[in-house]
Amino acid sequence: METTGLRNLDLNISIDMPNNDLSKLNGYIHCDPDNIPLNLDNFILRGSELRNTDYVVGLVVYAGHDTKAMQNNKGSRTKMSKIERMMNGTIILMCLILLSICFVSAFGQWLWLRSYSYSRVHNITLNDGTFITEYKVAPYLIPMTQKIAYAAFLSFFTFLIIFNQLIPMSLYIMLELTKLLQMWLLQKDLDLFGTKPVNCRSISIGEDLGQVQYMFSDKTGTLTENKMIFKCLTSCSKVFGLNTTVKTERVKPTVADEEDGADRPPVDPMLAEALESKTEFEDCNTMLIAMAICNTVMVTSEGRRGTSFSQYLPRDFNRIVYEAESPDELSLVNAAREYGFILLRRTPESCVIRQQKTIMRYKVLCALPFDSVRKCQSIIVIHPRSMKMVMYTKGADTAVYARLRQSQSKEEDEMRAKTLEHINTFAKQGLRTLAFGYKIVEQAEFQQFMLRYRQASLKMEGRAEAISKACSTMERNLTLIGGTGVEDKLQENVPEVLSSFRAAGIVVWVLTGDKQETAVSIGYSSQMYSRDTNLHSFKTTTLESTRQRLYEVMDYTPTGQVHKQALIINGCSVEHLMKQELRSDFLDLCQKCQTVICCRVTPLQKSNLVSLIRSELGVMTLAVGDGANDVGMLRQADIGIGIAGREGTQAVMASDFAIEQFQMLQKLVLVHGQWTYHRISDFIFYFFYKNLFYATLSLFYQFFNGFSGSFPQEEFLVVTFNTFWTTPGTFVSFVMNQYGGSKAEILRDPRGYRAGRLDEVYNKTNQIAACLEAIYHGIIVFSIHAMSCWDSVHSKLEFGAGLTFISLTVMNLNFLVRSPNITVLLALTVLLTLVIEMAWFYGYGMLDFLWQYFNEDPHYTFKRSLDNPITWLNLVLCVILAFLPRFLLAALTASSSSGAKKPYDSFYSCWDKSKKRLAKKELFPMGEITVATIGHKHDPDMTTVAVT
Repeated sequence: METTGLRNLDLNISIDMPNNDLSKLNGYIHCDPDNIPLNLDNFILRGSELRNTDYVVGLVVYAGHDTKAMQNNKGSRTKMSKIERMMNGTIILMCLILLSICFVSAFGQWLWLRSYSYSRVHNITLNDGTFITEYKVAPYLIPMTQKIAYAAFLSFFTFLIIFNQLIPMSLYIMLELTKLLQMWLLQKDLDLFGTKPVNCRSISIGEDLGQVQYMFSDKTGTLTENKMIFKCLTSCSKVFGLNTTVKTERVKPTVADEEDGADRPPVDPMLAEALESKTEFEDCNTMLIAMAICNTVMVTSEGRRGTSFSQYLPRDFNRIVYEAESPDELSLVNAAREYGFILLRRTPESCVIRQQKTIMRYKVLCALPFDSVRKCQSIIVIHPRSMKMVMYTKGADTAVYARLRQSQSKEEDEMRAKTLEHINTFAKQGLRTLAFGYKIVEQAEFQQFMLRYRQASLKMEGRAEAISKACSTMERNLTLIGGTGVEDKLQENVPEVLSSFRAAGIVVWVLTGDKQETAVSIGYSSQMYSRDTNLHSFKTTTLESTRQRLYEVMDYTPTGQVHKQALIINGCSVEHLMKQELRSDFLDLCQKCQTVICCRVTPLQKSNLVSLIRSELGVMTLAVGDGANDVGMLRQADIGIGIAGREGTQAVMASDFAIEQFQMLQKLVLVHGQWTYHRISDFIFYFFYKNLFYATLSLFYQFFNGFSGSFPQEEFLVVTFNTFWTTPGTFVSFVMNQYGGSKAEILRDPRGYRAGRLDEVYNKTNQIAACLEAIYHGIIVFSIHAMSCWDSVHSKLEFGAGLTFISLTVMNLNFLVRSPNITVLLALTVLLTLVIEMAWFYGYGMLDFLWQYFNEDPHYTFKRSLDNPITWLNLVLCVILAFLPRFLLAALTASSSSGAKKPYDSFYSCWDKSKKRLAKKELFPMGEITVATIGHKHDPDMTTVAVT
């Protein structure tokens, strides 16, 4: 059609309402005589690149805020960390305490005023007959026209203002700023820097990284590189290429191979010679044809990706570049190419391949897309030689075998059994497997299918389910032709990372769509379990058989061998185990196993499993994945980690943190997670401490001024208390401190992570301890300073100056004392804060131009207070008495833990000094595991964690 003819078209389009689902588009074009269905293949998103055609004619269906890009532009998801949820409960409790203190203080003022008399004014007659007025209450305290009860009622609101520090509104602002600095430091970590730094998409849950209890991981592209290398195939009851390492030069490397440095698949000489001689292995020809055309691989040329040659064939076959949606498809097409079946061109109407030096054009009638329900993909073509309609199908072995025709002979039964045996052998070696089949399609059957397929394609609701059902009616009565094995190597340091997670007590689950044997092999190679681990597999298909198998495994699992158990569950069994009648027993069994691997699971099952564990067990969950099928799992978990791999950016867009390699997860969780958890916990404790400390001083002052509602601190110091005088050291201490040790120390011995995993730092006990410490410090400071001024005359401002100076000094020294490691920067920051504090107290009263802005004249008041030796003596006594209990408690704890130098050393069960061997058994949520830290012979300070 010429573009000028578009002006005369009269079209009506029905399409979905604007939504944010990037994976679905339903619609159709109204035209006579038939409607034309529209789906995601007809939809171009922003940033798409034009390939394999010179131009396209398009129509805008969504614009402005209705576009899918704008619909998805919601910013980072808002999540609330576990610490924040607990902190909000503390804030509510503080509100109740504030109201109680205000009520008690108002009642105290009422009692104080009432204690003088019910009558405030008495007229007394003197001897000479004159009258005088005697005031029982000082007239400047309450106006003459005001009643005592009303004055006490008004004082309630005065006390709300005085004690408002109990509700630290600035805590949320300072907390967000602290988290922002934490994430900035995380992004600057060079160890987490690949081609770009780690992407922190949610800064509000950084501390949750230090509390992970369960980790759910995808396999392909997450634990593995998702860089598929074809290894072997089975056809005609024979295996080709399994033990072949020869890479022949029958076909020169393509441009893509040279650019990407890809490993070329090995070629089995026996199969290659048989294909050339055409003497045997006829099914292998069909197998390789299916590998070459049953896919969505696009062909470009001249090494320029995106260059179209849909109108011609390349002269140089070695300048071909393949581009595929899936690395699996690319590996199969490259393997077929090595055997002489070269995909040359693909259009919606045809596929052209060079088959044994002969150009063959297959007319495409229909392509049946892959979906996670059918677990297979098909293409219907007209064979150029026989001119018959042929459907080639590939998919999971379980899906293909379920669609095979009824066996016609004993030889066919043996061939199927042999092929399945070969496929299982591939899987046991850690290879990803696929089975292939085909069938001759009759004209009547094809017409009926196309009618159902077209009707399903025109549905606006439930289109995907209808298309899947229609495809299933065609994908049956297949003839098996073989299977393939593709290698997906583990990423670097995966076994070491998983071992460190186990040592930290984190339970690791693997949720994958791969075959069970493949998942088991990956479990061994990644050291999630050892050869002496009891693997309990679930391959059941019905609810009753699943129940029976569950109880068998539960009866077999001994209590003393918890760390030797692992579960291997297929997708059908997962569906039954999550039902209400088996859910409780299933969760009990999972908690007795160190590892659970779920294979052949759908994206929905992944999401449901994560949701089940998080809600039923009440644990902190982390999910990590790299593909669109992991999006639901990432969103359901408390923390979603997306890996920027080869399967697009949907997982990254749905994640809270994005990294490039799985090994980065070790430092992200064990190091930065542990640091951030401790830093945020101590920051919140300190914030409550200093505010309660301040409120305690004001409360005790009320007992000495008749609950009048006045406060001893100077107004400017009250305003800047939270924002200046206690802030600089706080940021340095709670942003830079390395709790638990340096990176090397934490990675060498990750057991310190248990403090966050078991909520040993931020909990109710430590919250109460921080509040009691604040009250104790407030009592000590106020009592000592008040007693030193007991028999002397001091103004309110002069009394408050000394009290404020001592309290601020104790507060600033407190986070220096509680810091795990005192660095030069921290010491200098505290020292600078104290110097500025002293300079302000000395110079504030000398600034005459400021006095006009204050109700009280501060003329040299602060200087006189600091010049008084009693103030400095009070400071020394307050510091000693305030921190003495902390040091005594630390000394008692150290002596009771038999000389342990680390917080978690007290949990060690035995210590052999002669051999420098430490062995500890701890009951983790996944069961009891043994962790051994062994000193090295040549370097006593270097240790290695071994997990069994």
